[in-house]
Amino acid sequence: MLNYSVLNFVQFPNRILYILLALLLMRASGLLAEELRGRVCHAQTRRPLTGVNVTISGQAIGAATDREGVFILQGVFTDSALINFSHVGFRTRKISAAEVRQQALIFLEPIPILFQGVEITGEKKKFQTDLPVDVQVIEQATIQDRAPLNLGDLLRSEAAIQIESTSPGFQSVSIRGCNPDQVIILYDGIPLKSTRTDVGDISWIDLNDIQEIQVIKGSNTAVYGEGGVGGVLNIEPVTTSPYFLTLSGRIGNYALRDGYARLGHTFGPLEAHYSFSLRNADFTGQDFTNDLQTDTRSHNLATTWRIGPVNRFILRAMRTDRDFKAVGAKDDTEEQRQLATLQYRGDLPLCRDVVLQAIYRQYSDRNVYFVPTQVHQPQARDITNRIDDQYRGGRLEKTWTYPTWNLNTGLELNTSNFSGRTLWDFVDAAGIDSVNFRQKLKRRGLGSFVVVRVHTETGMVLLPWMDWNWSMRYDHSATSRFNYDETQPWLAPHTNTKKYQAVNYKIGLQLGGKTKQSTYNIFLNNGANSRFPALYDLYLNDVTPSPIYADSSILPERVIGSEIGLSWDRFFPTGTQRLRRLNLKISYFRNDFSDKIYYKPWQYGTPVTLNALHAAIDGYDLNFTLGFSGDKFTLSGGALWLDVSSARLFPNKPDVKFHLEGNFQEKNFNLRLRGFYEGRQLGYTSLPGGGLFFTNLTARADVDLQASYRLRTRHADIWSSLSVMNLLARTDTGLTYSFFDRLRLIQFNVGLGFK
Repeated sequence: MLNYSVLNFVQFPNRILYILLALLLMRASGLLAEELRGRVCHAQTRRPLTGVNVTISGQAIGAATDREGVFILQGVFTDSALINFSHVGFRTRKISAAEVRQQALIFLEPIPILFQGVEITGEKKKFQTDLPVDVQVIEQATIQDRAPLNLGDLLRSEAAIQIESTSPGFQSVSIRGCNPDQVIILYDGIPLKSTRTDVGDISWIDLNDIQEIQVIKGSNTAVYGEGGVGGVLNIEPVTTSPYFLTLSGRIGNYALRDGYARLGHTFGPLEAHYSFSLRNADFTGQDFTNDLQTDTRSHNLATTWRIGPVNRFILRAMRTDRDFKAVGAKDDTEEQRQLATLQYRGDLPLCRDVVLQAIYRQYSDRNVYFVPTQVHQPQARDITNRIDDQYRGGRLEKTWTYPTWNLNTGLELNTSNFSGRTLWDFVDAAGIDSVNFRQKLKRRGLGSFVVVRVHTETGMVLLPWMDWNWSMRYDHSATSRFNYDETQPWLAPHTNTKKYQAVNYKIGLQLGGKTKQSTYNIFLNNGANSRFPALYDLYLNDVTPSPIYADSSILPERVIGSEIGLSWDRFFPTGTQRLRRLNLKISYFRNDFSDKIYYKPWQYGTPVTLNALHAAIDGYDLNFTLGFSGDKFTLSGGALWLDVSSARLFPNKPDVKFHLEGNFQEKNFNLRLRGFYEGRQLGYTSLPGGGLFFTNLTARADVDLQASYRLRTRHADIWSSLSVMNLLARTDTGLTYSFFDRLRLIQFNVGLGFK
């Protein structure tokens, strides 16, 4: 007879098997409760979403996500049970419990409550600022519907934005009257400004790879550093796509041919996308200003490696090659643009919500042009310019989020190098065959910032809540220069090393409330940028042998920016033929420049001081949107009134600018009519050969018309559009190269996306 303990030992595995079998039967029959957990994140930014409602269809069980986006459900869940995820401003999603167990990470798609391109307040997705600022958002769907020729063509009709073209294919951005060097341009966190001029060119960016464009208005030096007095243009590229294959093409007048292809695939936690685009056009005509042939090739690679629910690495590399030929002027330009960035977003062992980014940017240009005999220059010559501009940097950002306040800090390091060489070959030499110029410029910078936002309940009926915002930034930089000019042999090659520091602050206040059918808020902010020593000490002794190599970093010694505004959103009861939605925003802004030193390059000499006292820009910015018949028809518009103290210090700025857009949407069909008017202005531009001049430009108006159709199927989406831009085609011939923005362009665009 077996011992009882031995018998128990033998039967123990069988008992365990019976118990497991019973548990499985209870689980299958719905008699056993379990814990179901996961994390809900924003589908675009991949950040956790707080306050998402999580419910089970047919059961009185629910939960809400915490500040980390985590939810926990306890109950009985069959594999086919539907879990509902809903949140204001996001599309509701229903997935089975089996999928939740497998994924543990749920993404919600945002719903564009406000119409495309309308002003919104206080949101900046990629770089958290928590400042009450105006942010104008242009999304990918709007870009596809408008089908613009380039980024400048997309932005030029916006009331607060002015696009300036100073050379073939070069387009710079001005916001609210400030000069292009006072606007920061970011592409996935990479600064696009030139080391030499502090001006960024946006004409080479491929619109097909843009997910969203954020125009952040007003002084933002406290977060982004110097150069953000006028505003920030933040471009977010595509990081994910619902299509594994995207094909699109465009044809138009002036021999415009545009082809684009993007291939994407997901390999487990790794998602990779590669795109290639090719574009060429021929603007050659009878007029000297209409004399340009272009050829552009772009490559873009983006990969995302997800580690857990919120942690991920993002690698991006992009290269663009462009050729410009001005046939009549014998001008030939070759450009190469390269960008690369590696980011980590997520949690670290000792801290959460961290952003680490490494940045690399390189511009390489070669320009050859012929300068004929002129009165002030009796010798004809061929001029060859070679430029290499490199930028390397790193960024660390950390965010602390609490129920009533947020803290955001950041640290930035960067090094930039510029080298340029100009060679003059005289055609009819009079004792001189050639002249050589060389310049080198190196900058090293360190910047740090902190932003604090505090939310309080006021207890008032009209304005129940209030947000206070404080931000401060400190920058330290060193600059070294080397110049050599054979036309001035008495000036020996020299190197100057200068250091400067900058302190920036910004204070903001936002009060708001809401009723059953409307939301409203009042916002005001004040900020300052102080830089020392003065630019006079930095630049007065620097020789500027040629305007193309002039160091024109005209940043202010002291600038104070202020703004006060009102925003109101009203939703009307559902109706078929009456007004459904109203969005209105109006603000007054002012920038005061004190002890401002402006320099303009002067051939064969030092920069010339134009102003050393005081300058000011103030104006009103208005934007509105009206939605009718359930947003089937929308009417949106904007206006900017500017008062500039000196048109020569702030050229190419109209005194008034309006835009008005009507949009009709009927199922898959979209019709868009857009018009704008800009007042007279003083234009400042350059001629081939380096000549600089001012010219008075008259007021002008123009109209764009676009019709698009989108067909969605289970396996593919098809979209097409026909657009006529610059319908009135009033060209200011006094401004060289302005034809690039002011020709009548007719384009047909078609695209196909396979899911």
